[in-house]
Formats: sequence, C-alpha cells, structure tokens
Amino acid sequence: MKKIAEQRNIKESTVWEHLAMLVEYNQLSVWKILPKEKVVKILANIQNKDHNLKEIKRRINDNSISFDEINCVFAHYKKSKF
Repeated sequence: MKKIAEQRNIKESTVWEHLAMLVEYNQLSVWKILPKEKVVKILANIQNKDHNLKEIKRRINDNSISFDEINCVFAHYKKSKF
C-alpha cells in the first residue's frame, strides 16, 4: 500500500480507505488483499453489535494487525450481513 500511495502522491490511509470502499461495494475481495490468517482472525473478533474498530482491535490484541486491515475486513463483514 505504501508503494501505491507514493506512486499516486496520496496518503497510505487514503489507499486503505479506497480499498475498504471497494470491498464494501463488492468490487474487490478482502481475500485478495489480506492474508487469510488475518482475515479469519479479524472476523473471529467481530461481534454483531460492533461499530467501533477500536473495540475490535482491543479484542484481537495483535499489533501486527492494523486498523486499516480491520476496516477492510469490517467492510467485508458488513456487506455479507446486509
């Protein structure tokens, strides 16, 4: 993501936001942008009442997983629930 951000002269967080939007609107599979292990771990820690990435991050308790990755998986989760 860093390389894409540098090439386009935008923030890395902007790249992640666009990816999450593409995942939510079914234009991109979260399974293609994140390792399966991370997706599974994040999904296992999302609960129906969750709307707060901070709470999900706290439950995961793994510093190798970023808020941006959680946001992408949460976008996948939201689209599959509705």
